[in-house]
Amino acid sequence: MKGHIDRAGIKAEIDGRVKHMFSIYKKMVNQHKTIDQIYDLFAVRIKVDTVKDCYAALGIIHEMYKPIPGRFKDYIAMPKPNMYQSLHTTLIGPEGHPFEIQIRTFEMHRVAEYGIAAHWKYKENNNTKGLNKEEEKLSWLREVLEWQRDMDDNKEFLSLLKTNLDLFAEQVYCFTPNGDVKNLANGSTPIDFAYSIHSAVGNKMVGARVNGRQVPFDYHLQNGDRVEIITSQNSKGPSRDWLGIVKSAQARSKINQWFKRQFKEENIVRGKELLEKYCKSKSIRLPELMKPEYIKKVELKYGFKDWDSVCAAVGHGGLKEGQVINKMQEEDRKIQKQKITDEQILQKTTEAAQAAAANPEKKKEEKSKGGIVVRGANDVAVRFSKCCNPVPGDEIVGFITRGRGISIHRTDCVNLLNMPESDRARLIEAEWQVSEADTTQTYTTEINIYANNRKGLLAEVSKIFLELDIDIITINVSNNKKGRATLSMSFDITGVVAVEPYYCEDQECRRRDRHRKNSRIGENMSETTLRLDRPLKMVTICLGQMQTNCYIVENTKTNQAFVFDPGDQGERIMNTLEEDGMELAGVCLTHGHFDHVMALPYLMEQKPDLDIYLYEDEADVLADPQLNLGAMMGMDLSLKANHLVKDGEIIDVLGTKVKCIHVPGHTKGGVCYYFADYGWLISGDTLFQMSIGRTDFPTGNLNDLLTAIREKLFVLPPWTKVLSGHTPPTTIEEESRCNPFSAIDYDWINSEQDHL
Repeated sequence: MKGHIDRAGIKAEIDGRVKHMFSIYKKMVNQHKTIDQIYDLFAVRIKVDTVKDCYAALGIIHEMYKPIPGRFKDYIAMPKPNMYQSLHTTLIGPEGHPFEIQIRTFEMHRVAEYGIAAHWKYKENNNTKGLNKEEEKLSWLREVLEWQRDMDDNKEFLSLLKTNLDLFAEQVYCFTPNGDVKNLANGSTPIDFAYSIHSAVGNKMVGARVNGRQVPFDYHLQNGDRVEIITSQNSKGPSRDWLGIVKSAQARSKINQWFKRQFKEENIVRGKELLEKYCKSKSIRLPELMKPEYIKKVELKYGFKDWDSVCAAVGHGGLKEGQVINKMQEEDRKIQKQKITDEQILQKTTEAAQAAAANPEKKKEEKSKGGIVVRGANDVAVRFSKCCNPVPGDEIVGFITRGRGISIHRTDCVNLLNMPESDRARLIEAEWQVSEADTTQTYTTEINIYANNRKGLLAEVSKIFLELDIDIITINVSNNKKGRATLSMSFDITGVVAVEPYYCEDQECRRRDRHRKNSRIGENMSETTLRLDRPLKMVTICLGQMQTNCYIVENTKTNQAFVFDPGDQGERIMNTLEEDGMELAGVCLTHGHFDHVMALPYLMEQKPDLDIYLYEDEADVLADPQLNLGAMMGMDLSLKANHLVKDGEIIDVLGTKVKCIHVPGHTKGGVCYYFADYGWLISGDTLFQMSIGRTDFPTGNLNDLLTAIREKLFVLPPWTKVLSGHTPPTTIEEESRCNPFSAIDYDWINSEQDHL
């Protein structure tokens, strides 16, 4: 090769390079390739004096060896965003092995090896060309500085600089109407192109033409496209929908910066409201914390220049209100460390007793409209919610709306069970005025009828209502893939109506009734009703490569927390607890597999006396790397729990009774944690959204899993929220109706196993 190049009169240096292990890894991950599909594990580098010699050497090489089609890249004509330039070609060697050749000038080699700053040590031979190249290099640096000026948040800038420059992504080369080349990441849109020109072009963009043809904003640019951006001075600016369209972090950042500037005043007001609301929910007096020294500490910690910037960050979601208040409380505790004596406590207690005796609190309960008594509210507008349609006899609670009085809900209403903790302060006690509600008021209620779909079903149901002289207001019928029909009907009733159970003679209905004959829904109704003083709230974080759902349950009154299934990233779990001012009180494990317990050693280091709960039959799985699958991942994982629970045992989680339900099958000691007062079921890897856990791991059993789900989980109240280990939340009703494993013939499985 050297001889051929010398005979052509080209002065060249030839050496080789072996691809770095990290570069191999990045290419395998980003481009989804195996190591056999990577052709540049080793490469030959040819360094010449001029760009002309680069292309001449390329022609000589292609005469000597056969090039692989599609493996030629010209980074000289179209450099990478980091100003890397070179010719890359992949050839077939004499023995049939592919190898790569890189051809570049000596100046290009210095850029590749030492970075852009290396150029400033050298002078080009041609002064004019040298100045142009110098300006090109400095423009790249100016672009980076522009990003920094546009961003108030230092963390956002560092994230962009470190991970979002798209230096290693596949590139798309497009042209402006003047012929200038723009390097964009693969998948970029005209919006990315506009913001790569200038932020003002992107903000005033109203359309785009590609190759003379009008295209939508989500059009994916291709190599060689000629892009023309259409702008208008009457444009109101970018849309928030663009954030889901753009590819580059640079464009996304400029769009966010525009919204921050445009709505800064609104964000400031909203941020102050959120801080006040947070303090009110935590019984914190915000004026006592609004001291200049406390505010200064918050500004320094999060990198803001004034308090308005902090409030604006809270308003647009860039900063959590809990982070701000916790920092201010921390500073307050440092300055005001004082101990309250017994005499002070006694004095305050005496003063409170005297105040209560002087002003006895006897709030009169007045009747409101609709036969409803609302505690502490007189002559207030009352309306019945359409989501649950409460009727006399139901346990109810009031919700103070904004401008529409008080909305009455059933205490088991799904909307109330899933209500954010910030809205629970607006709940108010309410009850029926039985003496009047039974006879004078009409209420709208609805029922759901489930049956096998057949001809004449709707006529039969309508006939029953006609015989009972009930006027149907609305009716909605739907069918699922299993041939099961659901009839949702609403009608008016007067007072409390007792409805006797109606049993169908259909064989399928009787089978379902046998499956549910042990259901304790009726018994648990009182346990699942909403309480006005519910102190628990739940936070979900997704951890590790297995994307395990970790659930953090906090008692908002004591600021103590339980962690369910700490799958990985122990530091992240502790940071989440610290940001919200929570103290770790215990850990509950659904089973012993590695992807649900990897963060446990870190948590035990932070708190050596940590309470760890596990089902009694799962202890050996947690301790054995072969059973907990740690050995499969190259980990010697052997752990121990200090609290072994039994099936049906009630444990105390932050003052709330939680039932342990043994559900074997995924592992022999798998357990679900049921919060009856909250309608939560933390199911681990037992029950997923539209699926179930795997049973091909050690100690797994398919029949045991299906039987346990049917007999122990599907009998829970249908509104119970299922919180699984790896999928989004679902409900017992949804899974019992639509989960494909719920339709499996269990008797057939048992018979087949007996036969085998």
